[in-house]
Amino acid sequence: MQIVTDTLIPNDILFWRRRRSLNQRQFALALGLSRYRISCWEQGRTLPSWENLNRIADLFGCNISQLYRNTKIYELLFWAEPETKEASK
Repeated sequence: MQIVTDTLIPNDILFWRRRRSLNQRQFALALGLSRYRISCWEQGRTLPSWENLNRIADLFGCNISQLYRNTKIYELLFWAEPETKEASK
């Protein structure tokens, strides 16, 4: 699980955010979250909850499985405990 939070998930979130030309603040505002939470995701300190994954997918006009460019990540996410560390809104 460590490899997922260290590199793959943060890279995919960053990929989608940059693809839409959003900075962390803009991305956070669009999701109704704090910039700190986005930063935690992109640094691999926490994982988005299923609710937040749905918000991200809606924002980018795709489904959750399409958010992750690597199918293995989606499979691992299914079993992961999201947002394991408290990140304030």
